[in-house]
Amino acid sequence: MHDKLFEQPAVVARYRAGPYAESRERFLREARANGYSLATLERMAWALLVVAEAVYREGGRITSKRLRSVLRRIRFKSIARPPSANTVKLLLQPGEAWLRGLGALISETERPLKFAAELRAFTGTCGSSRACLPRRSQVATSNCAGSVLHCRLGYDR
Repeated sequence: MHDKLFEQPAVVARYRAGPYAESRERFLREARANGYSLATLERMAWALLVVAEAVYREGGRITSKRLRSVLRRIRFKSIARPPSANTVKLLLQPGEAWLRGLGALISETERPLKFAAELRAFTGTCGSSRACLPRRSQVATSNCAGSVLHCRLGYDR
């Protein structure tokens, strides 16, 4: 789809070299099938490339709030200042639709809590067993991941 939108081979190569190129092209083909003009598709392709690079740097999944924050702080090569609110809106419209279709746009409630992995490890390893809560003197020899946390908090048997 990029070769139909852009004439210069260097531009086509740049768009194809970006992250998630196949899914971005698929999204553009679907938009073309829905009747969008070539000029609109060019703007969408640019927006999707910017969003794809931001999401790639964030690990592949992102919340809408975080995406907006990241897009407000990016710097384009052509200008040294951050994008305007209107530019961010132009990036978000096709970007969020594309991410939603991929399942990469997560809601705030799905975002993992800060210490969720550690808490799951503790409850999976120790559960409610008091054997995992050693005295302070036993911390160095304990194998339980949660025991250090409990002893640092001052819990003893």
